[in-house]
Amino acid sequence: RGDARIEARPLLGNRIELTKGQSMLFDGVSGQVLRAPPESRPSLLTQRVMAGMHFAQFGGYAMRWLYFVCGLASCAMIATGLVLFTVKRRRRHDGEGRLGAVLYHVAERVNVSAMAGLAVACAGLLWANRLLPVGLEQRAGWEVRVFFLAWLATLAHASLRPWRRAWQEQLWLGALLCLGLALLNLVTPSRGAHPWLEITALVIGMLLAGCAWKLGRPAMARPVRVRAEVN
Repeated sequence: RGDARIEARPLLGNRIELTKGQSMLFDGVSGQVLRAPPESRPSLLTQRVMAGMHFAQFGGYAMRWLYFVCGLASCAMIATGLVLFTVKRRRRHDGEGRLGAVLYHVAERVNVSAMAGLAVACAGLLWANRLLPVGLEQRAGWEVRVFFLAWLATLAHASLRPWRRAWQEQLWLGALLCLGLALLNLVTPSRGAHPWLEITALVIGMLLAGCAWKLGRPAMARPVRVRAEVN
């Protein structure tokens, strides 16, 4: 055919640079280049490398799982740091005045929402993806609204409930939402199944449930050490 066209695309994932969307177009008869790839300026190359590192399309599934595990480790490090900071500072409330006590109280509530509440909001986003009508106008925007509304609700909940109870209740809620995601697929089979997503949600749900259960256990009294003085 006289109007034949040949499009050549780079193999996605064969380099760190994100190459998605780049292609060359040739005339199928004469071989003339009809569309050349954009000029690779240093700034554009830097942006594509950063995007490639973010999306982790290179290295196959091994690299993606490494990204996932490292991300979990980083989240755990941040979460434990925030909790330990507020636990340590709680002992100094009386010595730092009323304003200091109020600020640490706010920080404790924000920590609950930033960690346990974020898990609730992410699970809520997945539930909204399954339950919102397919024909809803600006459906993607409503999914985002559900995420932020759920996250804001966890902040309000943490502000009204006792600190330890707020942790436990939000962890249980996040666990139930994650564990129920697989069951939700039975109610909405037309949306399609995502087995790896559901398996990951089940694992995260069990981890959240384990944290909530451990948090609800009574704290064991530490043995008191008595130092004897020898004359």
